[in-house]
Amino acid sequence: MAEKEEKLEFIFKDLMHFREATKKKERAEAFGPGTSAEIISECLEKLTANKEIAIAKESRTDKYNDHVRIFKTNKGGLVAIPCYTRDDGKIEILTLINAHKAEDQSWFVNQYNAFAKEKQLQLANFKFTS
Repeated sequence: MAEKEEKLEFIFKDLMHFREATKKKERAEAFGPGTSAEIISECLEKLTANKEIAIAKESRTDKYNDHVRIFKTNKGGLVAIPCYTRDDGKIEILTLINAHKAEDQSWFVNQYNAFAKEKQLQLANFKFTS
């Protein structure tokens, strides 16, 4: 008998904060043109499908999140979503990061690419901004 795939349950720690993050140009441009609702929908679709998502453990002790989920958007942008796994197994979504605009872009790209190589997916590129 085949193993049943575990269904993950995601919840927003603060939906209004996440919605505001989707309206910030530097974060939203990873998704291309779209509304806040469309960006949230794409994030939830990618997270719940749980495919083509790199999961990196958070090693910094000054952060609330315990891991970061990194994935490519439908438009090819690279997005990181810091998350926290609660005791009840639900995963809290904290905020939205455009990995190509982050100060530590290389960390996000390297984490995703290590996963992508293992799964034989297209690698993420570095994007240089001025």
